[in-house]
Amino acid sequence: MVAPEGGRGRRASSLDRAPPDGYREAMKQLTRPLLAGLLVSLAAALPAAAASPAPSVPADLGADPLAEAVTFAPLGTSSILFTDWAAMKAAHGMEAITSQTPLDERLDAMLALTKDEAPFAGYGIDRFAEHADAWGWDTTDLLWEASYSLDGPPVAVLRFREDFDWAPVVQHFDDRGFTVEMTEDATIRSHEMDVSADWITSSDFGILNTAFLDDGRTLILSSSVDGVKAALEAPHVMTFRASPAAVAAARLDAPFSAGIELGPDSCRAYDPRIQGAGDAGANTDLLAQAGPLGAWEAMAIGTDRDAAGKATGRIVFAYPDPGQAGADLAGRMLLADQGISLRTEQPYATSVLQLTDATADDAEVVLDVVPAEGASRRLQQALFARDLLFATCG
Repeated sequence: MVAPEGGRGRRASSLDRAPPDGYREAMKQLTRPLLAGLLVSLAAALPAAAASPAPSVPADLGADPLAEAVTFAPLGTSSILFTDWAAMKAAHGMEAITSQTPLDERLDAMLALTKDEAPFAGYGIDRFAEHADAWGWDTTDLLWEASYSLDGPPVAVLRFREDFDWAPVVQHFDDRGFTVEMTEDATIRSHEMDVSADWITSSDFGILNTAFLDDGRTLILSSSVDGVKAALEAPHVMTFRASPAAVAAARLDAPFSAGIELGPDSCRAYDPRIQGAGDAGANTDLLAQAGPLGAWEAMAIGTDRDAAGKATGRIVFAYPDPGQAGADLAGRMLLADQGISLRTEQPYATSVLQLTDATADDAEVVLDVVPAEGASRRLQQALFARDLLFATCG
């Protein structure tokens, strides 16, 4: 990486544009399945395309990117959203698409990826068409990205392709008067919020504090410099056991995209008796049949494709007590198989996902599923809407 002035197994993240109080919901809106604002404009601008062939499975791209992304999660992270852009591009034969590719080709590629796949994280995606000109890079230059929800503004980590040219990026920061702070592992470029700046709307607010890591391939961004520093510190924090997020992520087996919820009380947000939504009667009866379900420390949901290119998914519940996984298996299977979606008011099995396998191994319950209509976005929609009856507890 050019120094700023002043100083998977087969496969190689999203910040909001709202004030801090609205950051988490804005982030979810940004990563909605079809990335509505972007895709509406793309669809209008591009000629009609023939139906996409089934994506192929990419060749080996190295270590599990999700596992690495989890290492950047600061203490107190409540959720992680992740997208493996390299894997998605490889599956669709788009490896050569970068910010140097003509804009119409990049728009076409992003339209296809966001329709056929389900990117959970997408920093700056709502400014995709202008981002490369404004900052020297866009989503097509990324191998993977992750976003982390905290008590304050979220944090994004972006991993770039090996041959990326950083000189134009650094020049943009220099030209706009970003300050420089050197740390042990990175150079942090910061700028105060200036609503009059002509560049302020060309990216997400995370650009205001951007850390250029010394590995020459990674950026960490947040509107809070404390968030950036927390993510920089996270890989150095030693623990006595693997984090719940790491345990759950490992069982997803290098997915295309993923969402991870953390915290022993998070499971209660999926209880329809609390939400007061959906077919409460039918689900209440099923919950009684399922019996008391234990509280998990982490839930991970991932999207992927099998060897034939068919969309698949996996949902993992990681518990602090190994015995709880076995005790919960049958109940969670029942709710996934027979439960009523709170969002569609139809059975999960026909409108969201179909359960294909389930196991309890060590301290994890693993549910393998196929998304309804072969659409990975069904799983993304269910997570964002907290429409996962089988994730509840109590």
